[in-house]
Amino acid sequence: MPDRLTHEELKQRYRELQLRVTRFSATEQELINTRDRLDHELELYKRLHKYNETAAKVTGMDDYFQVMAEALADVFDLESGLILVADSVNKTTKLYSESIHIEGKEDKICNDLKSLSNASNTAIAQHLKLESFGGLSALNSCFEGMFYHQDLVQLQKEVFLLGSVSIEKAPLYNQILDRHYTIFKVFVQQFLAGLSNRIKTEEVVHQLEQIKQSQAELRKLSLIATKTKNGVIISD
Repeated sequence: MPDRLTHEELKQRYRELQLRVTRFSATEQELINTRDRLDHELELYKRLHKYNETAAKVTGMDDYFQVMAEALADVFDLESGLILVADSVNKTTKLYSESIHIEGKEDKICNDLKSLSNASNTAIAQHLKLESFGGLSALNSCFEGMFYHQDLVQLQKEVFLLGSVSIEKAPLYNQILDRHYTIFKVFVQQFLAGLSNRIKTEEVVHQLEQIKQSQAELRKLSLIATKTKNGVIISD
């Protein structure tokens, strides 16, 4: 028969067993946390995909920007979304918002968004904290947000995107984490791709319309030339 274990040996084995159980529990908790994080990321990507499908169905440019402003808030579990678009051709600016009151504050909000950008011709995507909003006239109530700015020279537009949470509502929302910021970069890429495609489509439609008008004018001139016996003078 094997020798019986002493009391101290039993205590030592018990401590070793407890240590193994503790390590197993810690590993199990890490796996649970990883699963929860992946499930949450998957949910964010699903929301992003849903809004991309919605944006692809709308026809007007204003509708597109409004859908993406809604996506800024909803996809990332933020309180509000803002998109400012400055058109260098028409010298106009338009502000699109979701879940934030902008009436009477449009000019101040536009100035605040421009103040958040640090360069006019460089793409900037950043995670903003409370101190980033200090001194702003309309957005100084913001606690945290995700911001993007780029001057799209080829498209002749400058865009500003901001999804944010106010100081008052901050306890009701989750903190912005690195995974949110990673998906935000994907959101920005898809937003710019959609914008570029729409502008190019509008240009093609405009060119086709000009071609149709030219063809109609040419048919009119041809008809005149074939039906008249007199001389024809074409002038501006």
